[in-house]
Amino acid sequence: MWGNVDRAEEAVDDEASALRSLVLLSEDLPPGLGLRLRGLIRRHIEAAMNEEWPAMEKQRASRSAIPVPLADALHLAVCLNPRGDGQSVAQQEIVASLEDALDAAHHRQRVAHQRSQAGGPDHARRAGALRDRLVHSGNPTTTRVALGVFASAVAVAIVMRASQDQPFSGQLGLDPDVLQQVLPRAS
Repeated sequence: MWGNVDRAEEAVDDEASALRSLVLLSEDLPPGLGLRLRGLIRRHIEAAMNEEWPAMEKQRASRSAIPVPLADALHLAVCLNPRGDGQSVAQQEIVASLEDALDAAHHRQRVAHQRSQAGGPDHARRAGALRDRLVHSGNPTTTRVALGVFASAVAVAIVMRASQDQPFSGQLGLDPDVLQQVLPRAS
């Protein structure tokens, strides 16, 4: 149950980290190319915040969509004709960071589609067997207390599962804040 949120948070953090690296590395490119790269990064972040995030919240995100701005940025970086060792190293690092950003964005999309496996049929069967043993203990006070504790535990489990199953939706869902923090640098 907690795994979905952890994986989603890790994917968003990885994506933001790769995008920050791209913004920093874009400063080593010729001014026009650096500006174009930062514009593509900005377009990617804005699309993630304004299109992908609402789709993930409504569980309608596309699993296989390749972020067009990142694909365009990768094409731009690969076609760059570096002038000097500094630009050559920057090109290699930009390509690596773009691949990391693409992987993280894809991972984020996959996590949005996964459903938690916690509380499956096996857990329900075991919980039912425990409940039956408690109810048939023979002591009415013990039975009432046991049922109260059991009902409370079930309620907590249901609330936790509902709040953590879809990490991009609901009050406890992840926000694109980490990606948004990259925007000022990309402008």
